[in-house]
Amino acid sequence: MLYKTWHSHIKGFSLEDTETFGAIKNGFIGRNFSKNEAKIMIELIKKKKTGKIIMLTGSTGAGKTALALGIAKEIGSEIPFCSINSSELSSLDEKDNNIFYEFCRKAIGIKILENNELYEGEVIDIVPNHYEKKNKGIDITVSVNLKSLGGSLRLKLHENLSHVFLKKNVQIGDIIQIYPEKNFICIIGRNKKFIAEKNFENKKYISLPKGKVYKKKNIVQKITLHDLDFANAPKKKSISSDQSGITSKVRNEVDLLILKYIQEKNAELIPGVLFIDEAHALNSKSFFFLTRLIENSFSPIFILATNRVFFSNSSTFLLRKIPQEFGRKSLSIHVKQECKKELSKIIAAKALNYDICITGDCLIMCGKIAKFTSLRFVILLTSMSKFFQKFFNLKWINFPILKITDSFFFHYKDSKKLLSAEKQIYKIYRIF
Repeated sequence: MLYKTWHSHIKGFSLEDTETFGAIKNGFIGRNFSKNEAKIMIELIKKKKTGKIIMLTGSTGAGKTALALGIAKEIGSEIPFCSINSSELSSLDEKDNNIFYEFCRKAIGIKILENNELYEGEVIDIVPNHYEKKNKGIDITVSVNLKSLGGSLRLKLHENLSHVFLKKNVQIGDIIQIYPEKNFICIIGRNKKFIAEKNFENKKYISLPKGKVYKKKNIVQKITLHDLDFANAPKKKSISSDQSGITSKVRNEVDLLILKYIQEKNAELIPGVLFIDEAHALNSKSFFFLTRLIENSFSPIFILATNRVFFSNSSTFLLRKIPQEFGRKSLSIHVKQECKKELSKIIAAKALNYDICITGDCLIMCGKIAKFTSLRFVILLTSMSKFFQKFFNLKWINFPILKITDSFFFHYKDSKKLLSAEKQIYKIYRIF
């Protein structure tokens, strides 16, 4: 069973009519104005326009995170998308700058092109050669005959490659790839003619490789800048507070290496997206550091979501935490709260995701409740209603079941009114 998150129903954007079942199944409902702006953002990302800050504003439950995750689905897996909460950027062990750099470099991809020489074919025979080395005892080298559709070739493997060959436990009939420069051997399968064998049930049976045994192959490696930083960082024997050991010197060396590869046309830079949720929780130093990062040549597109931003008539930011200078350098998309009808459809999409069966009139009522409380509160109510649905042995969650569940739980606004009216002490547990 797959673990389902709060936004796992988001499959991307759809320009279909929101009345259709296909739009509900797609997950992203309504918000047509925000959706059109997001399409422009996707074009910016795909055209590799780096150094941009986009601010998603709106009330709680308006769909800011859903909009960002919809963008992630649309840009595909080729472009890196790193999603974090602002609380993750504060650590007692590491400096804020190091954490910021780490997440930023996770959001920048690199395509490295490699020209590799390899030998590929079916193993016809294996001849081990024993010889004696001075002061080192007896050693073994392997001579192997490989066959493909274009012919056969006998290879005499050197000492290190022979050890790798023996460790892999290669058998006659296996189809292998040998990379002599990397001292690497890969078993890609076994010849189809051995499919009747019982001893090799777990192996993949394939046909003979096309072409000659000796080949030149272009391999594309897709990694992030952080992967390269981690690979080039000095390894520490003991676990210390600085877990990665990545310093600014290591990052500079990696940057110079990547710039060299790009100039030689052996690598391609893929700027991605760093999404920071609850951005108002960042401190002022973090915001100034972000404005510095966008001027860097290796910089992703930053998308920040917050519910603490307001606008004045002069289009300047009236903020308590976010500096005005940062606000002027960012593009803003305001995500508006949906109407009751659209909220009902969002609840239907989430119910479909959580395998909750709910009637139509109950969905309409849920939309009305969500308008005055919150979307999260209503989804939790429907989840709790599942218990009563099973208790009464019903196929669907209907209006009476929802009413029973609603009587057990207070929204925090109702709790506040109750406390102020009664002027007594109650134990109220907020679970959402």
